[in-house]
Amino acid sequence: MKGKTTHSGVVPYRINENREIEILLIRNKSDSRWMLPKGHNEKGMSNRDVAHMEAWEEAGIRGTIMNPAFTKYGHPKQNSKVRVKLFLMKVSEVAEKWPEKKKRKRKWFPFDDARKRIWPGKLRKMLPLISQTIKSREGFMKEICFIRHGKSAQGHSSGSDFERPLNSRGEQDSLEMGRRLAERNFKPDLVISSPALRAASTAQRVAAELGYDIERIRYDENLYLCEISDFKELIKNMDDSIRTVLIVGHNPAIEMAEYYFTGTGRDRFPTCGLFIMDTPSWNQCGKRQCREIYYDYPKNVLN
Repeated sequence: MKGKTTHSGVVPYRINENREIEILLIRNKSDSRWMLPKGHNEKGMSNRDVAHMEAWEEAGIRGTIMNPAFTKYGHPKQNSKVRVKLFLMKVSEVAEKWPEKKKRKRKWFPFDDARKRIWPGKLRKMLPLISQTIKSREGFMKEICFIRHGKSAQGHSSGSDFERPLNSRGEQDSLEMGRRLAERNFKPDLVISSPALRAASTAQRVAAELGYDIERIRYDENLYLCEISDFKELIKNMDDSIRTVLIVGHNPAIEMAEYYFTGTGRDRFPTCGLFIMDTPSWNQCGKRQCREIYYDYPKNVLN
């Protein structure tokens, strides 16, 4: 195998009149394999721009792309190894004529049918995650983002752990993670934070980047030195009208919450790291009953 190349593509979807997810797949007219629109990266173009271009050229579709790339996979092609980055696209336009119409067929599939037909086969394992991401984005699911406070200053004058402030890196990381959540179109209906200074400062910076009024942030003393039981009680008592929640807290509680609710464990959970999980309802948010749909941290370069 000679070299490595990078391709970018889209997972095109729409919601039909029955509120069901449909996926658009394409194939070469000389090939029976159904696949996603994708193509090799062009010099001077971002992965996202390439995904937009390939969606139009190969499938004749335009729409809204979710940034950043939400998944990636690799597979061999001829004499090279291909690494593919996929972006979720909600399709808003399907053209009658497009650049590669003579070469390709396209077809909308119900989600389960798309999962059975899609090539390469390894994508079939990723489609449940894709389904959950779409459902969260379209308001089918409740969604919680847990974020650990930013890096704090050591040796501060007050000497109190509760009053420990963010250092300059913690301030910058809080703003950066807020921007990334905004790019993902995460819009919290409610922001809840530990009242400890470093957590409250993180919550205020993240909320500001999301366009959330910092005066509306709710401070809950139970989130300082909290346990899983505190998270469970907090979530269980959420009003059903609330769909998205941002919770800012501390380790080891955030790390424990990720493992308890989603079954995902990590060697370490960095400062300003975050994960998003979803659930059909607040009452169903129990041990390993939620699905983790996103994880990020300041030094993550996938974005």
